[in-house]
Amino acid sequence: MRQFAMIISLTAIGCGTAEPAGTGGVAVIDAGVTLGADTGPTPPDVGPPPGCDQDGDGFLALECDGNDCDDRDRSRHPEAAERCSFVDENCSGENNERLDCTFFAHGRQDLYRIDPFLNRVTPAGTLTTPDSRGVLDIDRDPNGRLIGVTREELLSFDERGRHEVVASIDTPANTNGLAIDSTGRIYLTQSETNNSRAYTVSLDGDVEVLGNLDPYRSSGDCVVLKDDSLLMTAPSDEGDLLVYVDSRDATPRVLGSTGFIKIYGLSASFGYLFGTTDEGRVLLIDANSGEAEELFRRADLRFWGAANGD
Repeated sequence: MRQFAMIISLTAIGCGTAEPAGTGGVAVIDAGVTLGADTGPTPPDVGPPPGCDQDGDGFLALECDGNDCDDRDRSRHPEAAERCSFVDENCSGENNERLDCTFFAHGRQDLYRIDPFLNRVTPAGTLTTPDSRGVLDIDRDPNGRLIGVTREELLSFDERGRHEVVASIDTPANTNGLAIDSTGRIYLTQSETNNSRAYTVSLDGDVEVLGNLDPYRSSGDCVVLKDDSLLMTAPSDEGDLLVYVDSRDATPRVLGSTGFIKIYGLSASFGYLFGTTDEGRVLLIDANSGEAEELFRRADLRFWGAANGD
């Protein structure tokens, strides 16, 4: 810490007089009174010991008896704001404390919260639908509502899975993916072997063809990233592909292979792209290359869809 010294020197100039010679008095000269003394220059700020604050965040490394848990990353230190991630930003020894870092996924009827950072799946409730129709996929709209589609309805769900009907819809055959962009525009993708298409849907239930996805088809889901890019997974012999879909006309472009199969759920959450599979796997997917890694697996569960978490 830089130190400052304030030196105040006051000299009182006296008005003493010398009695004239011959009067018997003694001449007195007022030499002044010094209230403060100059102690010299301020010692220089020498800073932290060499190599003890390599990232320059103002906190010393653990090796220097400091409390910076990662002296190579200036975003990690005891006063950093914690965010949903795979690292402990504030060096507390816990990760993502006091944060909700979950996204929704669903099976045939069950709704789950998945925390991909803590490898945790928590039951949230049971998806209810008119006449017990199956939910094909879910996502969150810009207002945070959980929206799902069946073969006949658009539904909104609360966080326990209870529904309200948003609109009736003539859902295209073999629809298996739903995504919602930042404007509330709904996209559907389908798994038709021939002439697979992407569609847009309004909240009134009006369906329009966006374009043809050939030679690809949806393996189970589509997703909108935070920049409104539309992606989907598509089956192939090498595993599911990650495919970019042009949101203007559905022209597809392969980004790469994930190396995993049956990716039925995609979630763009907290700055990451996650996938969930019919085999209970939770994946971390590179949104640029399609490369994926398994975070954990719940072999007792099947995930048939997922929604964005934030």
